[in-house]
Amino acid sequence: LQLFEAWGMTDEATLAARRKLSALLFS
Repeated sequence: LQLFEAWGMTDEATLAARRKLSALLFS
């Protein structure tokens, strides 16, 4: 998560990646 925060949580690509990771982690 630190990497994503470093990229900027407002970045659309970052948000998309976070959603994908969340789906994988919590599915």
